[in-house]
Amino acid sequence: MPFVARAPVFDVNNPARVGQLTGRQQPRAGLVFHEVAFGPNEKRYIAESFLRTFDEQDSSTEKLIRRGMYGKADDLRRLLTFEKLKGTLHDFIYSMDAARIDFLEYQFKPVLTFVNSPTERLLIADEVGLGKTIEAALIWLELQARRDARRLLVVCPKMLAPKWRMELRQKFGIQAPLPIEPDAPPERPQAPTKDEC
Repeated sequence: MPFVARAPVFDVNNPARVGQLTGRQQPRAGLVFHEVAFGPNEKRYIAESFLRTFDEQDSSTEKLIRRGMYGKADDLRRLLTFEKLKGTLHDFIYSMDAARIDFLEYQFKPVLTFVNSPTERLLIADEVGLGKTIEAALIWLELQARRDARRLLVVCPKMLAPKWRMELRQKFGIQAPLPIEPDAPPERPQAPTKDEC
């Protein structure tokens, strides 16, 4: 494919960046490399086999998809994994796929608030049935992933304890034993003996 100076081109490995040929060439190991300017201070030599001419008339999204310029699902997964590993992982939500729940974006807002909080404290107070149990469990999963948290204490009214236990087990795989049976009478605190004082 003949390339002329000042022609707009792009690298097939990064089709979103369009550069301009400078007209300089270098033969290396039997290949021809063309110098491409991506801006006033960025010039790179790219192998001719990786260059394609850019045509504004032929650059609609639909035409690019038909020509296979956007890659496949595996390419996207590979790129996302690379970006996660390259950057800091504080922007990554670990609890996103760690539970057997339907994705409802409002249930992840407390997780984001908690993660971005300098004190890592949060009060969840929503209407009945909006998913406070799920929101709290998502925060717990996030803490397990980020801080290697090992202990969870749920303080709730006695009548809600079985519901919490069931939801934690079914949706999040968390075994939550009840320290006090829900139907047992509350124990009275014992006064300390002389030896304990």
